[in-house]
Amino acid sequence: MRNLLKNRLFYLAILILLVGGLFSVSLFKTQIVKGAEYAELNRSTSVYTNTTEAARGEIVDRNGVALARNRMCFNVQFNRLYLPADQLNATILAMIEILEQNGDSWNDTLPITLSEPFDFAPYQVPDGEDEPSEEKVEATIAKVKRQNNLNVYATAENVMDKLIDTYDLQDYDRATARKIAGVRYEMVERGYSNGTPYTFAEDVSMTTVTMVQEKNVTYPGVDIVEDTVREYPNGTLAPHLLGYIGPISAEEYTELSQQGYKLNATVGKDGIEKLYESYLKGTPGKTQVSRDKQGNILSVEEVQQPVAGNTVRLTIDARLQATVQELLDAKIKEIASTKGVDKGKDANAGTAVVIDTRTGEILAAVNSPTYDVNTFQKNYTELLEDSRRPLYNRAFKGTYTPGSVFKPAVALAGLSEGTITPSSTVYCGHVYTYYSDYRPKCLGTHGNISLTRALQVSCNIYFYDVARRVGIEPIGKIANQLGLGVKTGVELPESSGQISSPDVKSQLNPTEKWGPGDVIQAGIGQGYTTVTPLQLANYAATIANHGTHYTPHVVKSIEKHGSGETVYETPVQSTQVDVSEEDFAAVEAGMVAVAKVGSGRSGFANYTYTVGAKTGTPQVPGGSPNAVFICFGPVGDPEIAVCIIIEHGGDSVYLPTLARDIMNAYFFPPEEETPSDSGQEDTPAAGTQQPQG
Repeated sequence: MRNLLKNRLFYLAILILLVGGLFSVSLFKTQIVKGAEYAELNRSTSVYTNTTEAARGEIVDRNGVALARNRMCFNVQFNRLYLPADQLNATILAMIEILEQNGDSWNDTLPITLSEPFDFAPYQVPDGEDEPSEEKVEATIAKVKRQNNLNVYATAENVMDKLIDTYDLQDYDRATARKIAGVRYEMVERGYSNGTPYTFAEDVSMTTVTMVQEKNVTYPGVDIVEDTVREYPNGTLAPHLLGYIGPISAEEYTELSQQGYKLNATVGKDGIEKLYESYLKGTPGKTQVSRDKQGNILSVEEVQQPVAGNTVRLTIDARLQATVQELLDAKIKEIASTKGVDKGKDANAGTAVVIDTRTGEILAAVNSPTYDVNTFQKNYTELLEDSRRPLYNRAFKGTYTPGSVFKPAVALAGLSEGTITPSSTVYCGHVYTYYSDYRPKCLGTHGNISLTRALQVSCNIYFYDVARRVGIEPIGKIANQLGLGVKTGVELPESSGQISSPDVKSQLNPTEKWGPGDVIQAGIGQGYTTVTPLQLANYAATIANHGTHYTPHVVKSIEKHGSGETVYETPVQSTQVDVSEEDFAAVEAGMVAVAKVGSGRSGFANYTYTVGAKTGTPQVPGGSPNAVFICFGPVGDPEIAVCIIIEHGGDSVYLPTLARDIMNAYFFPPEEETPSDSGQEDTPAAGTQQPQG
C-alpha cells in the first residue's frame, strides 16, 4: 500500500514539472523571443473615443403641444480617423463642388471675401447665430492675423498668402484656394481631431446625400450622418420665451468645456433654450475606434448609447397664446387706423400677459410685433433696425408708466394705514387746491366722492389727496408687496421697474429735489413709477386673490424623454400682502364698478362673469399716451388675470373689448359656445360722456 502511494506521488510530481516546464517555455517565448514584437504592436495601436450627439429635448406647452422639436436631417461630416491627410484638400474641394451644384451651403467663417481682390469682410453667419457686430468682426480679423503670426497691419492678401502656404494650396487658383482655406480655418476653429469629427455642411438636400455617398469610396472619411435640426412648428408663437440654439461661441466654450462640451457643440442661446440647456442637451453616446500605426481600423465599438434630452413643459397654453397674439395684432392695427382719433394714430406696438390667479402660471405672454424664430437669423439686421423693436420681450422687460391702473395700490395703502375708509369722501371740484403754487386738475368734476366711485370714474383729485395724506413710503411698501417695481422671480430675464421715491428721483435727476408734487403725481401712477406688464398682470391677480401673491412662472415641469417621468416640477410659491380682507374687498368693489359701468363697460357691462378692471392712459414722452388695461375674473372665484398695454394707444377705452375677447378665448374655447355680448362697440355711443381712465 505504501509503495502504491509513493508511485502516485512520483507520477504527480513528474506531471507538475512537465506542465510548469511548458508554461516556462511559453512565457520565455512571449517575453523574450517575441516581447519586442508584442510591445511594438501595443505601442502602434491607438484607441480613440468619438462622441455621438444626443437628440435635444423638446419644449412643449402645458397640454403637450410641441413648441420646439427636432426634425431629422443629414449632415456631411469629415472623420479624421478615416480621411488621409494628403487627400484632405482634394476631398474638401470635391465636396464643395457637390454642394455648389445642388445649392447647399457649408460652414465658413473666415472673414475674407470669396473672390479677388481679397479684402476683409463680415463672415458668413452660421444658422442660429446673430449677425456679428462691427466690434466682433474686427476681433475676428485680429484673431486670424494673430493665429497666422502676422502683424496688425497685414492685409487680407497677406493673410491669404499665409493660409495658402500653411495648407499647401499652391496648386490651386486663388479663388479655389480661398474656398478650401475657409473650410480648413473652420475645422481648426471647431476642434477637428481624431476624436472630434467636423461637420462640413448641415441639413443638406437628398441629392447631395446621394452624390456624397457615391463618392465615399473615392473620398474615404466623408460620411453622411443622420442628425436632427431644431425647428419651431409655429415660429411666431412665443419666440421671446423659447429662445433659439446655435454653435457654441469661444466664450461659452471656455465655461462649458468643463461640462464635456466640444468646440463643435450646439447650445441654447436665449430664452428657455438657454436657461434649461442642462436639461435639454441630453447625454452624448460614445464610440471607441481602435487603429493600428498604418491607419487601419481594427475595431469600432459603441460603449455608451446617447440619451435624448428631457422635455421642458411650459405653463403657456399654445392655443391661448396664438389667439391673444392674433387679437392684439389686430387691435393695434385697428387703433392705428382709426379716423378722427388723433391720439390713436401712432399706435404701433404692445403686449399682453395672461396669468393663472390660482398658481402664478403664465398662460400667455404676447409681444407685438413678433418675429419668426425659424428665420430671424436671415433678416436679423432688418429686425434689429425696426423702430417697433420686434426682438424685444416687452412682456417681461418692458417698463411702463402705469397711470391710473396704479390707483388700486394707492387705495390699498390708504386703507391699510387707516388714512381712508371705504366710505370716507374727498371733494373733487376739478382742481386740486391744497397747494397754492401747484394745482393739478382732474378730468371731471365729481363733488364729494368715496372710494368705489373714485375708482369707477378714476378721479385724480381723490388719489392726489390720498397720496398726500398717506405719504410715499407706505405707498411704495404696499406697491412692492403687490409685486410692482420689483422683480417677480419669473425664470427668464426681466426688468424690475421702480416706484417713485426721493431716492429714485435723485438717481434720475440729481439736481432736482423731491417735493409734494412728486408725491401726488405718484398717487395717480405718474412721475417716476415704472412697472412691467408681467408685474401688472400679477398685481391684478393679487387683488383678485385678496392679497395672496404668487410667484409667476413659465416652466411647469421637466420630464424624462420617452417615459414622461417628472424630473422637476416648479413649486407654487406665495406670500401674503399686509392688507386686510375687508380692504381688498373694498378695492375690488371699485374695480367691479369700472368693468360694469365705468371705462371698462364696453367689454364687460353684460359679461357672463363678474369682472374687476382698471384702465389707465399714462402720459409718455415722444407721442400719444399709452393705453393700459388690467382685469381679473370671475370675482369671488378668480381664475385668470390679464394685462394689456398698447404703446401710444391713445386711450384705454379701446382695450376692454380686447380683454373680453381674451377672456372668452380662455373661458369659452372655440368648440364651446361663447355666451358673451360680443356685439358691443369698442367706443362709447355719440353724445355720451366718455369714462375717465
